[in-house]
Amino acid sequence: MFYKTALFCFFLLCLTFKPCFGDQVKMSMIEITLGSQSFKIELEDNKATHELIQLLSKDALEVSARNYGGFEKILTLPNYLPTNDRQIRSNAGDVFLYNGNQIVIFYDHNSWSYTPLGKVVEANGKDLEKILSGNETKATISLIK
Repeated sequence: MFYKTALFCFFLLCLTFKPCFGDQVKMSMIEITLGSQSFKIELEDNKATHELIQLLSKDALEVSARNYGGFEKILTLPNYLPTNDRQIRSNAGDVFLYNGNQIVIFYDHNSWSYTPLGKVVEANGKDLEKILSGNETKATISLIK
């Protein structure tokens, strides 16, 4: 009986953690360039990010960028992505989808209904504020392969 219980527990553990079966979960990353500054974003695993990756797999996108509210930079996409909005309180470095075609990158806090896209890596709030609060009106989004 102990053997069957142990085997069953191992099976459940492997279902929960896919790497047990050899499937390595690879986090996709994108890079956003504003003027001469670039930063990387580790993407969530959801339908919106899957479509964003597909869009960027063809080529990098140059999109319009604008500041909003003194706490975020908004990049407008040429295509709409699927949404799964929920009420969220953002922190510096959070990246969300708003209205299906706007990528919102936060350098301060806000609370609204968004679809999570990812998180900026290797940048603190002050660095992000310096990069994102500038007057740039164009941004380049590219897939890191």
